[in-house]
Amino acid sequence: MTYLSRSNDIELTDLEIPTSTTAAPAAAQLPTPIHNVVSLPKAKRKAAEVYGFDYSGVSAAVAKEAEATAKRIRNRLRLHTIETGKELLIIKKELGHGKFGKWLEFHFGWKERTAQNYMNSATAFGSTPQVIDVLPPSTVYKLAAKSTPDALRQSVIDEIERGEKPDPKQIERKIAATKSEARQNADTDESVSAGIPPEPSEISVPDNVVASLDRASANEVPALASQDGDAAQSPTIAQVQELRALKIVGYLRKRFGDKFLPLRDEILKTDLAVLRKALSEA
Repeated sequence: MTYLSRSNDIELTDLEIPTSTTAAPAAAQLPTPIHNVVSLPKAKRKAAEVYGFDYSGVSAAVAKEAEATAKRIRNRLRLHTIETGKELLIIKKELGHGKFGKWLEFHFGWKERTAQNYMNSATAFGSTPQVIDVLPPSTVYKLAAKSTPDALRQSVIDEIERGEKPDPKQIERKIAATKSEARQNADTDESVSAGIPPEPSEISVPDNVVASLDRASANEVPALASQDGDAAQSPTIAQVQELRALKIVGYLRKRFGDKFLPLRDEILKTDLAVLRKALSEA
């Protein structure tokens, strides 16, 4: 190609200007294969917390904080009950009975019964404070009372130590039943001391009762038949059962006296099949 200089009209030599060409793209390189790659397991979604209380309608964060709050409060109540009871036991011993009641009234407006609840709890559950965590205060106080049998108290402690959560209402029913039985036994002891024959508090049927009932039925069956004017007629099964039932009721009425009517009401409220099963297994 020839170029002319306009300034001096001198012909320039041909310049070999290479024609620009677009380089072909290099062949796409395949990635180097990677061997022995271990795939990581997918992260598992954290399971939702399960609580005994129904937290439906609130967020998981609020539910978690509420449980943590309850735990902190329980810990404070436990320490409060046990430590308060221990201190009351010490100061009662130092002040004496007469001064102690006045001291409670002056400083706290308490009766000795209130202080006794704390002191009994510290004595009964000082080594097993988890009882106070599980049960409401009213049940704790009744369970810790000196009038509650040690066996009943220990059975509840054993349940809680196994991780179980006993029903407070059931515990209180058992406590009430044992106290009622204790009162009945005390009344019986007083009656015996006074020379009054005690009334039995539970059914105690001698071994020969059934045999005596059978003999009485056999003796009175002819009388039932003679009422219809036919001494030779055999009594029906219904008549025999009716006579046996009357004899049993008569025996129970005589045996239990004034306690027969409450017993009768309980029997009438009980399913017959269940009662028969219980009697057969007794």
